[in-house]
Amino acid sequence: MKALETIKKNNEKIKILSGLYKAILKSEISDKKELEISKTKAKIARQEMLHLLYSNHKKIKTIEK
Repeated sequence: MKALETIKKNNEKIKILSGLYKAILKSEISDKKELEISKTKAKIARQEMLHLLYSNHKKIKTIEK
């Protein structure tokens, strides 16, 4: 049952990161330096979301066995 709790926590984190990612992409930044920082933050948020999704996938496969 600990795996299910982890999956739920990961899903909550994914929702937060998804909102952050969308907000960063929608923001209109004219300063080049700020734009690069925002792009980097968006990439990090995306990578973290993918990591959490993969973690959930592995846990679900373990539960199914």
